[in-house]
Amino acid sequence: MRVSASLAMVGGNTLEWYEFALYGYLTAVMAPLFFPASNPWLSLVLMFATFAISFVMRPIGGLFLGALGDRVGRKPILILSVSAMSLLTLCIGLLPTYHSVGFAAPTMLVMIRLLQGLLISSEFTGATIFQIESNPLKHRGFFGSLIQSSTFLGTLLATVIIGITTLCLGESKMMTFGWRLPYLLAPIFGVVILLLRLGVGESDTNKQELSFSGALKTLFMNYSPQLVMGFFIPAAATAGVYFFIYEVTYVVHYVHASFLHAIMMVSVCYASIILMMPLFAHWADKMGHIEFSKKSLGALILFSVPIFWLLSRDNIWLIFSGLFLLGLCLAPYFSINTVIIAELFPQNIRFMSLAFILNFSIALFGATTPLISFYLLRITGNAMAPGMYFILLGIMSWIFILLYPRYQIGPVEAERLQG
Repeated sequence: MRVSASLAMVGGNTLEWYEFALYGYLTAVMAPLFFPASNPWLSLVLMFATFAISFVMRPIGGLFLGALGDRVGRKPILILSVSAMSLLTLCIGLLPTYHSVGFAAPTMLVMIRLLQGLLISSEFTGATIFQIESNPLKHRGFFGSLIQSSTFLGTLLATVIIGITTLCLGESKMMTFGWRLPYLLAPIFGVVILLLRLGVGESDTNKQELSFSGALKTLFMNYSPQLVMGFFIPAAATAGVYFFIYEVTYVVHYVHASFLHAIMMVSVCYASIILMMPLFAHWADKMGHIEFSKKSLGALILFSVPIFWLLSRDNIWLIFSGLFLLGLCLAPYFSINTVIIAELFPQNIRFMSLAFILNFSIALFGATTPLISFYLLRITGNAMAPGMYFILLGIMSWIFILLYPRYQIGPVEAERLQG
């Protein structure tokens, strides 16, 4: 039962990040199809802006769906999210382009992205909460890290499918119809995951009896310091994930490497991260989550300078080395990031708290990373500028990790306290 439940949770989050990765990695292909412009850079910016705008809805959706998940249980919300993911990803794959319907094409794309942000906002946090509430306390880091790992599993699946499609069809056909095929596969994955989720029971949770307004008042009146910490702690980890998406477009447009080579490069990095994260989380369960987070984030900040020096080169092998080193340094901290934030809140408002604050953090620090990176590159002409931005986020996260023990409820007390 525990295995099938874990598969159902990991599968759903994999599907979520599969779709996000598709959009991110196919930006270079889809930009001229939906936002044609005489300046290719403007097309890219508009495409990345559409990528980021969907995240505006995620904190709002997380607040309402998370509160509902605290009242009716985790399972119904997780069934809703996987159903919405499958349907809306299919819709993107069937969209007409600007050449066919004009301005209606980007308008429909933006509307679908906004709906995705609203309805899928509870997937990542809900799956993580389900995992940590359904498994032994002493292994929370490990089981929670499986959801974190599936973030990269989804992106790896997307890169592999895009790579195979590109290899089979060629880059010219990817520009016409080939980009649609990876999107059209999503509903097949979604049906399998939906059947798995329908077959699992509810997590070990006590449904809260507070009204939505009561839960909201409890969260903002009693746990405002925890909300601030939950917002800033994942900043570096979130931005690190999205830097991989940025690098694919950077390699294609500035290093002039082939799209297929860029995809293969990040695929190798993702595979290594997926294998490393549960091992690091198991280590964190033994060492202590906060002590492990301090050391792993410190190492990530320390190695950021050589990492981004490598990433700013115009040699694909040096860039690959930088990405691999980024993955190696990011994996330890990212592996237990959501688990430590979950331990800031009691169980009866945990879903709402995490779904709101993590989505808010991802919207500001994650989804905007490719856009901010290209903007910094454009105005400074310095390929190291995005790295300086990342280091700033890392220092900010590290400060709040140091403050964490003052506000942690703790894994045991969090189950006992009811607001």
